[in-house]
Amino acid sequence: KLLRSLSGEKRTAEIYEGFKGLRNIREQLLAELKSGDTLMVLGAPKIANEKWERWFLNFHKRRIERKIKLEIIYNSDALKYGEIRKKMKLTTVRYLPNNLVSPNWVDVFPTAVLFVAVLETPIAFLIRNKELAESFASYFKLMWKSSINQEPIYSEKENSLSFTKK
Repeated sequence: KLLRSLSGEKRTAEIYEGFKGLRNIREQLLAELKSGDTLMVLGAPKIANEKWERWFLNFHKRRIERKIKLEIIYNSDALKYGEIRKKMKLTTVRYLPNNLVSPNWVDVFPTAVLFVAVLETPIAFLIRNKELAESFASYFKLMWKSSINQEPIYSEKENSLSFTKK
């Protein structure tokens, strides 16, 4: 549905269902990014990586080839995947504290925000609006400052994640 903001800028809200819908809109958004742009991901969940890691790795390979940066804040239970991403070029990784784990994430693009819920049938809500994207980028930067930027240590015995200073 086409809406207008107070500033007169057009904005659209779109809904995508299922993995194919999610994949298609994320691929379209990747294609719209320019070299030097930054994709910000807040709350990257373990469950999404367990389901779609093969596609994510391919997505990141193409992102890096196009020189698009990634700043990603993983849920603390997604340590394995965060450590894989840390080795990728143009990629910076941080983690949410232990008690913040969710099956949802938010992608912040320069002119759009994608909200993804990893349900039995995944669903994604996209809002195309530069003003909203800038607002979420500011929110992301605040979360980035309060996220954990230390070496993670996973205790299998206690099934918990702790962090040590680098």
